[in-house]
Amino acid sequence: MKREAEGTGGTRAIHAQYSLGLHIRSSRPRNGFPLHKDNRPAVLIAGGNGITPVKAMAQVLQAAGRRFHLHYGGRSRNDMAYRGELQTTFGDNLTLYAGDAGRRIDVHRILSRAPKDAIFYVCGPDRLIDAVRDAAAAQGIAPVRVRFERFSATVPEDGDIPFDVYLAKSDRTIPVAAHETMLDALLDAGVEIKHGCRSGACGTCAVRLLGGSPMHRDEVLTEAEREKAGVIFPCVSRATAEGVTLDL
Repeated sequence: MKREAEGTGGTRAIHAQYSLGLHIRSSRPRNGFPLHKDNRPAVLIAGGNGITPVKAMAQVLQAAGRRFHLHYGGRSRNDMAYRGELQTTFGDNLTLYAGDAGRRIDVHRILSRAPKDAIFYVCGPDRLIDAVRDAAAAQGIAPVRVRFERFSATVPEDGDIPFDVYLAKSDRTIPVAAHETMLDALLDAGVEIKHGCRSGACGTCAVRLLGGSPMHRDEVLTEAEREKAGVIFPCVSRATAEGVTLDL
């Protein structure tokens, strides 16, 4: 890198990496929060910074002439990113909820008034995502019609205990500590496994489960679907003290 480093230590660190001839490896971009491809209407729900991916979705839908409505909530109108642009671009397809004006996103109302075949997309704080999923379940909306993206990876919970993962193909036993995820333990042990969101929402890390006592925590499959597919998501799922056996 020819230019001298300026400003922050982060810039100096990048300069040092280039000077030492180090290389950064990266996979191709992957969309873990894709839009459906058919003409069913979309209901987009965004809270706070969750507007970033949802705004792009609304732009795609509008450009394609597809039906959608965007519900966007924030603490105040001044805190709502892209507010003016959204109002100009989407007009009647946008509803804003500013907390300082006493407006809150009423997910039960939104879901109950949506078209019967609508697909729902939600991004924002965990409490908003959980509220939409709970409301959908209460109204009999199939989980496959509710799609979401969380900002943060899931971490082990209080009360989690250590357990062992037996890898059937390689005849190895990998211990998983109480404070780490199964995925991290496998990666640290040199096991190559694809992964993405680290929050149990994308399904990228699914591994065939051969036995043991799993504690499923993914948000992709229902209990019946897990039983039929015979998989586990090591980014969030764990096991009892008995451990689990994986097809690795």
